[in-house]
Amino acid sequence: MTDERLARLRADRDVVVAALQVIEERAAICEHDGRLSRVDAERLAWDELFKQTVVPESDEMPLGIHCPFCQCRRFDDEPRGMRCRSCSRLAWLFLANGSAVRADCEKLDLRLDA
Repeated sequence: MTDERLARLRADRDVVVAALQVIEERAAICEHDGRLSRVDAERLAWDELFKQTVVPESDEMPLGIHCPFCQCRRFDDEPRGMRCRSCSRLAWLFLANGSAVRADCEKLDLRLDA
């Protein structure tokens, strides 16, 4: 590492530490709630941090609507529901009556074609 880079890292120490704390917390959430391996959870946390700097806030769903697996609030619509942009899981399912339910609700009778 060059002296210039080391000096810059020392100058931005607080920003670097704060970013690492955000990544650590996000990875822990992804690992626990998303049942991901630690490596996959950390990769997802890093990806999410960098997406936040590129994707505008208006692209996110309200706070109560998030992926039940990784807590992301960005989705792509599909005929069967909404797919999470971070973990690529089908996070919300559309029911025949027009309502939506979280995909991790195991006790629901999900008759999508009824």
